[in-house]
Amino acid sequence: MKITNKDRRELLQHANKLKDALGTIHETHDMCLSDVGNLESLLWSLRKVLKFSSVVDKDGNQNYYQDWVLKENKKSWDTFRKNQGEMT
Repeated sequence: MKITNKDRRELLQHANKLKDALGTIHETHDMCLSDVGNLESLLWSLRKVLKFSSVVDKDGNQNYYQDWVLKENKKSWDTFRKNQGEMT
């Protein structure tokens, strides 16, 4: 897998926001609501750049609450969708 410079800059921006949030938490023992949004943005950027995917259950439903897997995993939502496209 190759991570582009654009992806690296995006992750760097999120990492700096995470660093700032952790600094606030350490200093104040509290967290700003904006930090929660920044954490969510970081999570979705990591998912996109590192190609993580949701898991599909035995009935073909996407399971949002289970741990993610790599996109190429046979139980991933991406693999399921790809295979569905091959069947039609």
